[in-house]
Amino acid sequence: MAIAKSKLPDFIARLATGLSANLLGKIWTTLIQLISIPILSARWGAEGFGHWIMLSTVPTYIALSAGGFCVAAAVAMIRENANGNYHNSLEILQSIWVLISVTSLSSALFVSIAVTIIGFNGISHGGSPDLYIAAAILALYSAAALQTAVLEATFRSTKRYALGTIALDIIALTEGIAVLIVAICGLKILAAACTMLALRIFGTILYYKLARRGSPWIQLGRSHATKRTMKALFSPAFASFTYTAAQALSLQGVVLGLGLFAGPATAAIFATARTVCRIPLQLSEIINRAVLPEIAMASAQRNETRAKKLLLVAVVMTSSITIPSAIVLSIFGSRIAHLATAKIITFPPSLFVSLSWAALFQGLWSTLSQPLIAQNRQHLVGYPYLGFAVLASAGTFFASRTSSPVTTMGIISLLVEAACLATIIALARVNAAFVNKA
Repeated sequence: MAIAKSKLPDFIARLATGLSANLLGKIWTTLIQLISIPILSARWGAEGFGHWIMLSTVPTYIALSAGGFCVAAAVAMIRENANGNYHNSLEILQSIWVLISVTSLSSALFVSIAVTIIGFNGISHGGSPDLYIAAAILALYSAAALQTAVLEATFRSTKRYALGTIALDIIALTEGIAVLIVAICGLKILAAACTMLALRIFGTILYYKLARRGSPWIQLGRSHATKRTMKALFSPAFASFTYTAAQALSLQGVVLGLGLFAGPATAAIFATARTVCRIPLQLSEIINRAVLPEIAMASAQRNETRAKKLLLVAVVMTSSITIPSAIVLSIFGSRIAHLATAKIITFPPSLFVSLSWAALFQGLWSTLSQPLIAQNRQHLVGYPYLGFAVLASAGTFFASRTSSPVTTMGIISLLVEAACLATIIALARVNAAFVNKA
């Protein structure tokens, strides 16, 4: 008990700096996005800006193919480093680096070949080759971005989460500012894509040097990579991918389903209301990202008392954000959204009641699931979430057959998130019994 108390101030300091780093990154990202809209649309036109937005999804989808491995590797290295097993951490790092490098480069090559083929066809019909070349460049950019994602996992595992987050956010901020400068100088989308790639490569080199400072065991290569480690990481990595896929399905899948079955106007109303209600979730995700390395470390050291205190702190912080937000949005959400859309769209008040409390439930179960993820037992979270996400997407067809599709879909969303919360609570209890028995 005395050991747990002596360590708690260190945790508080690391958690505070981690939260601050995440919050600062969110502010930078939001500012760049807000500034980019008028500048890029003015310089490239509405059509050009639309092309850039579409091309920007290329890195997202390629990152989705390997991002789960970074989460699994980070947790595994945290657990090994907590016990001083740096050689095992190096084996994990190099195994995941080889796996992600092959996966991301293969995905980037596939995208490059695909857009080249499509591009030649477009050129033959009078199209411009620049957009297709830019897509290929951004595919390569995504492969470089995944290199920094691997290195970011090493910062998590060496108690330098805040430093790694700030440095990575600076790289992204630099890229965002550079794109704006390119546009202001009169250059086009292809130049912006090339600039992003060049800055990401240079930033990755500096990021690698920063990661190795004070942690010489961090070395990229393949001499310590093993198939055994890759296979061991595959299951939690696939579970992390499943979680990400479920999140995408529950967000984009529901909106797409409403658009197909109930019409674009209905989808716009629901998507706008949900976006407003999910704002508090952004803050709870910041808390989860900061607390996960600490829970993983405590779990690896079998310090269950400390791990429970960490989880309690995270739940209290999440609740202090999501509960007041749910109450406020339940009462004033429809009016706020109505004003935000220049009074063009009218929202049913009941929709905000359902979606705000659905967001509250999601924030709670997401936080409660952190001990499971910290033990690389993501499958206990990812697979049930995927099942509920499928049900939510399928519910759009049922909702479209009712007199008020958006209200019905709001109720379905609330029920799905309540079911997720109940499931995670039950799984957390089973997992706690499993840990105590072990």
